[in-house]
Amino acid sequence: METAVNIADLLNGLIGINNNRIICYEKAAQWSQLFAPSLKNHFHKLAMQVKLDIQELGTEVLRLGTKTTKKMTLSGRMYNIWNDLKASVTGHDDRSLRNSCRHSDTVALQCYNECLTNPLLLYHPIRKLVERQFQILRDRQNNFTTDP
Repeated sequence: METAVNIADLLNGLIGINNNRIICYEKAAQWSQLFAPSLKNHFHKLAMQVKLDIQELGTEVLRLGTKTTKKMTLSGRMYNIWNDLKASVTGHDDRSLRNSCRHSDTVALQCYNECLTNPLLLYHPIRKLVERQFQILRDRQNNFTTDP
């Protein structure tokens, strides 16, 4: 049971970091409609994909017999506050929105990597889910500059 709880904690950590990403993408969609309406749908699409990732992780957390988190990480909340403050001074543009989302994805990649290097997931079936989400996120980030 302790192993299941520890694995659930790892997955809840990924859920928390993905909650940060949703907020980042949704804010980017909101701001992009002012100067780059074509990006609005792109950011909404990314937020929807992350919500699906969270749903998959949450299903596994529940299967392990624990509750899923609805919270963001503290560092994610602070980063969003910083971005809001910075934007109120410097404004938003296409580049700043993309950079903000790229940073959020970079932090998520680090969290996924830490999760994958944890010995608890070395041979656990959930590892395939985490690896798949990590790969999609890494590919998405590599293509971020070429996306609409």
